[in-house]
Amino acid sequence: LDDHFRLNANLVEVETGFVAWSRRYSGGFTELADVQDELTRQIVGHLVGGLVRHEERQALGRGTSSLEAYHLVLRGRYEMNRYDPAGNARARSLFQQAIDLDRNFARAWSNLSRAYNHEWRYRWSDAPDRSMDLAQICAEHAIGLDPSDARAHGELGWVQLYRGELDRALATYETALRHNPNDSEILSQLAIVHSYAGRTQEAEALLERAIQLEPDTPDILFWRLGDVYFQKGDYRRVIQVVQKMRDPGEGARLLASAHAHLDMLDEAYRWRDEVLRR
Repeated sequence: LDDHFRLNANLVEVETGFVAWSRRYSGGFTELADVQDELTRQIVGHLVGGLVRHEERQALGRGTSSLEAYHLVLRGRYEMNRYDPAGNARARSLFQQAIDLDRNFARAWSNLSRAYNHEWRYRWSDAPDRSMDLAQICAEHAIGLDPSDARAHGELGWVQLYRGELDRALATYETALRHNPNDSEILSQLAIVHSYAGRTQEAEALLERAIQLEPDTPDILFWRLGDVYFQKGDYRRVIQVVQKMRDPGEGARLLASAHAHLDMLDEAYRWRDEVLRR
């Protein structure tokens, strides 16, 4: 129809033909401005990250010492995301190896901060207070090496959040967002700060924005949004959003309690059993 449009947007690397990003849009011409805004968000929030990952994959094949350090960080992140004590210990070792290769590698320091934070948070450390102190030291050192690295500021904010320093965490995450306003992880962590402070409306808006920036939304964002709905007492929406996770069982604790609040006891017991099993 005359008042409708269809748009195919593609970005292709000329030398290799690599399709970095592709998307289709359609609608009425009155929606064109909204589509332009959405296109911008996708480019900044997802496309840039995809291009960086593609360039990194190319660079990793060249095998210089700095790229070896980067490869160690990638391996460390994989191990850290196992969320178990052995994996976290391996991650910490890999991050330290990367630092030994390049003492000025800010991202290695910020990831080491997260590994120490996990030690404290999940009580995998024999000296949890020392682990949290080291998490802060590493995050602050990463910022000193690269003040423009949003993730470095994010790690410091993460430490401040779990120390209960909500005002400091809020200011630190606002700084992180100034350096990268479309980082979904930073947005979701800032949402947690607002959530802990009882500002659930702000937390909900930030998480919805983070989800919009992630075409392939990770489960953690749905889980965090479900947690915000739980704080608001909107238990039906808790169930709806957690069920969007690829593995809703990761949200079993929320599902068990939300069903119990709704007097849906058969489902509550079923998800309670899943919590205990896991």
